[in-house]
Amino acid sequence: MLAILQQVHEDDHFAIILFDSVIETWKDSLTKATKENITEAMNYIKRIHSRGATNINDAVLTAVNMLVKDRQMERLPDRSADMIILLTDGMPNEGERNTGKIQENMRTAIGGKMSLYCLGFGNDVDYSFLDVMSKQNKGLARRIFEASDAAAQLQVRVPLPH
Repeated sequence: MLAILQQVHEDDHFAIILFDSVIETWKDSLTKATKENITEAMNYIKRIHSRGATNINDAVLTAVNMLVKDRQMERLPDRSADMIILLTDGMPNEGERNTGKIQENMRTAIGGKMSLYCLGFGNDVDYSFLDVMSKQNKGLARRIFEASDAAAQLQVRVPLPH
């Protein structure tokens, strides 16, 4: 996450949504990527501790709803691309657990209006689930292996539009 935040352009807007048994947003809406906001977000990320559960469905739906709401309220530049980057190290074991149903929910909610990129960390991730879900929503998935540096593996960069 820190590596991704370092690549965010100052004209971009971003949000951070934590998900386990509870969905927790860093801010109530997207935040402009000023140097100050990026620093604050990085400090927030450094304080995160894993609590074990993985509610992918509700996390991505929260992200979709946040993007839709901010777009409707004209808080985002007209010509910006809407994208969600999901970082997960586990299988959905909280909320909706059926991967086919989650994929269907994402296709319906996103409706071709944004891209979904998925980064699967470690060996406890169903990469094929993430890969299909990304491809169904104009994105791609990457597997990040545990034994090596995640930031180095992200050098095959997720294209961040400016």
